[in-house]
Amino acid sequence: PHYLVLSIISLQMSLLQSITQVPSTFEELILKFVKSVPKNTDTVLFVVDSYLSSSIKGLERTSRGNASIIIITSVKTKTPTNFSSFLTNNENKNKLIELMFQYLIDKKVKILQILRCAKIFLSSYEHWISLSEVIPVSFLITRQEEADTRIIRHCSYALTLNATNVVIQSPEG
Repeated sequence: PHYLVLSIISLQMSLLQSITQVPSTFEELILKFVKSVPKNTDTVLFVVDSYLSSSIKGLERTSRGNASIIIITSVKTKTPTNFSSFLTNNENKNKLIELMFQYLIDKKVKILQILRCAKIFLSSYEHWISLSEVIPVSFLITRQEEADTRIIRHCSYALTLNATNVVIQSPEG
């Protein structure tokens, strides 16, 4: 049987906030993040938090302060000078996730080569996207807002695929 080594990357904004030198464009930022992901695994799964303004978490985040909405038209858009402030706005974070996922989809061959992996999956609130193959994953589609909660489902699924190693990279340990 084929044994799978799966990297699950919890893409939380604190991980992006930890980048010390923010690149000048969103494309460079996405590539810098992708290059930080463990290489040479069979599969890489990007799991992101959701930022819903109507949820309890969303209201809590808003009460901490909210930056202005930055219009991001493409990956060529310049990153804001105060990137940490940019990430305090839920709409900015949602747009960044959307932009990142679209870039990964559009540049999947390049991303597969950078990561030296066979498969890439993207998981967000209500979405499960495979960049490599079509597989039935209705079990993995969930309306859980937090990436941490969804990661448990993904680990369980990895066991059904005979995963021998599951590497989880998260800024929260």
